[in-house]
Amino acid sequence: MRLGDYKILEKMDSSRMGDVFLGCHYQTQEKVVIKIIAHDLLQNSRAIARFQREIYQTIQLEHINIVSGYTAGEYQGRLYYVMEYVNGCSVRKELLSLSYYNENKALRIALQIAKALKYAASFKIIHRDIKPDNILLTKDGTAKLCDLGLAKSFEDTNKHTITGTVLGTPQYMSPEQTRGEELDEQTDIFSLGSTLYHMLTGQPPFQGKDFIEIMANVQDTEAISIKEWNPLISDRTCALVAKMMEKKRSKRYRSFKEVCTELENCINIKTSSGVAAKYKKCYVPEYRETLLAKVALHNRIIEMEQIELCLQQQERLFLIGISTLLEDIILENEFISLPQMSILKKTVNHFINEQFEQILRKISPNVIKESGKQFRFTILDYVGQDEKKRKVIYTKLHDILFKEEQKKVLNIAIEYNLISKVQADKCWSIYSNKVVLSDYSPIINILTEKHFLHINDSRFLLRAVRRSTMTNFSCQYFMNQKN
Repeated sequence: MRLGDYKILEKMDSSRMGDVFLGCHYQTQEKVVIKIIAHDLLQNSRAIARFQREIYQTIQLEHINIVSGYTAGEYQGRLYYVMEYVNGCSVRKELLSLSYYNENKALRIALQIAKALKYAASFKIIHRDIKPDNILLTKDGTAKLCDLGLAKSFEDTNKHTITGTVLGTPQYMSPEQTRGEELDEQTDIFSLGSTLYHMLTGQPPFQGKDFIEIMANVQDTEAISIKEWNPLISDRTCALVAKMMEKKRSKRYRSFKEVCTELENCINIKTSSGVAAKYKKCYVPEYRETLLAKVALHNRIIEMEQIELCLQQQERLFLIGISTLLEDIILENEFISLPQMSILKKTVNHFINEQFEQILRKISPNVIKESGKQFRFTILDYVGQDEKKRKVIYTKLHDILFKEEQKKVLNIAIEYNLISKVQADKCWSIYSNKVVLSDYSPIINILTEKHFLHINDSRFLLRAVRRSTMTNFSCQYFMNQKN
């Protein structure tokens, strides 16, 4: 199908308002996104007005952190417009794999979106649907705000939304939006605060069994403290989010100018050298990445020097704000074949949070064998088909692995004079009591909560322990990478 200078390649998505297609320019072959109003809305004057407003505002707002609009037109009586194609993924999609962002990355994403909303507010435009789904991330880490379907002028006298009508996504709405009141810039401040909360904790701030219950919680219930979900988040960032999410507008930030200033202050604090921190900022491998490397190394399908090279590349990308899976870096370097990686991922997913070392001691050392194009995989059959027995074994193995990691962290902390023996004993006592209650709080959380260590030092310790596990280099080797 041809729409002006563009042709449609494939359908990407559908919504109540219309269909979204991937397209390209006939001459330049530049990829674009094309949105066409839904056929059943052609007789709906209010929907048409809303779609026209979306077109106008998408093309009007030219900002690096807002998806650009190129052109618009009509095809067989249906309005459409062409916009920028973002080669990346949404914050929501990344959260599905990462659970939550590290504090610095979350703040940087929020700052970019705050700048976009500050720019929109200069045109008296509010978005009204800020959420992880509507923030896209490019390969170079640029955040872009999309979907202006609910955006409107807060000085528009010809209101397209009747007072009392609720539009948006309830988990991230401001209280005044859930009540259908007239809105201003502060509603987007609340929604961005809710989105930042989700990025830091892995959870939306307000939940419920249905739309009505969620909106009631937004209006009347305080969100659970960020530190209860993620105790590593700084007090200043927690205070920032709390003020963005104040239920009363009089207590909330008044403008995105104020929000941007405070976000920049939080980022500067996080990236400064810090008097209390002895170690530099670093990337801590995820738990599943540790297991993946452990199995690959044990089965001799990758060398420890190759794993360390991939870890160095991953950390360099992290330090410039780009999150990359270790498995993708390994494949990109062609250290492991795609079939082998498929088996490794299957192993990790099956035994996630379990003690591989204990299992591997009891079975043949060659778990993954390649014979032509055929692979034999014996770990999955190790405990047979008895799910009850398997569950009991997994629980015991989890305790072993997690406990060993926590002990190593404390031992290295004492060895490098980061904490005293008394402090280490106190942390271990707290950890042991939590385990009895099935609360597996990592030692680094306890070290930070008790103010025994700066967050940078706690993370550097865990980095050393996990990278040692992944590569068989000593923990001391990684601790000495301080400078």
